[in-house]
Amino acid sequence: MEFCDKIKVLREKAGLSQQEVAKTVGVAKSTYSLYEAGKREPDVLKIKAIALALNTTPDDLLDIKNSPLSELDSELIEIYKILGPEGKARLVEQARLLREAKK
Repeated sequence: MEFCDKIKVLREKAGLSQQEVAKTVGVAKSTYSLYEAGKREPDVLKIKAIALALNTTPDDLLDIKNSPLSELDSELIEIYKILGPEGKARLVEQARLLREAKK
């Protein structure tokens, strides 16, 4: 997922407006809107501020991998991150059932 798409998904998941994130980051709403549209890229300090505002890490926003995960592992992690609390609980429950079935 591209940076611009990722910040939009995370912002919407957090229930925040572009104006709220822009204020937290210290940019105009129009500037933040351009970040989400993929027409402008924030500098390193702004990326860090966006990550903090969206409760994630700069590495996650930029798809920087610190461990060698398979594509499937990465996809599962991405799905988990965008789920709400109920969805996360259901996913973990299903994973536990699958683990127990394998034993």
